[in-house]
Amino acid sequence: MTRPGSPFWAVFGTALDADVVAEAFAAVTMPGRFEVLGHQPLVIIDGAHNPAGADTCAQVFFQDFDPPGRRILVVGALGGRDVTDMLGALRADEFDLVVCVTAPSPRARSADEVASAAVALGCDNVEAHPSVERGCDRALEDAGAEDAVLVAGSLYVVGAARTHLRRVLP
Repeated sequence: MTRPGSPFWAVFGTALDADVVAEAFAAVTMPGRFEVLGHQPLVIIDGAHNPAGADTCAQVFFQDFDPPGRRILVVGALGGRDVTDMLGALRADEFDLVVCVTAPSPRARSADEVASAAVALGCDNVEAHPSVERGCDRALEDAGAEDAVLVAGSLYVVGAARTHLRRVLP
């Protein structure tokens, strides 16, 4: 797997076994990176805060998970980000409900700004809530057991959502 002169060889003084590397990567967790917090409804958080990350998040959500019920997006963004590009990459217009929130940061775009961008993108059912916690609660109120809630956008949104959802989900 590694050869003399590689960084791994320099650290370990030998080649790394492919099975050992695979086992190590299988045990890696990254909180807030497509992290499943609940199952009925399915609740996922992902720090997709740029178009590339949002595109990957949407691909995994829609293709790999392919939730059978309604799809609810909770999303917020910071200033300096093109929220329209992010929402487009997240495929926000394919969600049954888009819950826009204000990230807990002085640089946050308001929930109303994010909601305006979602409406302009063609999202049919859009709400704005002043806090991540309220937005998550609203999504959970609307979600049935077969539905899926995806929380994405700013890492500030995902961090606040993770703390709140771990407290309120069974």
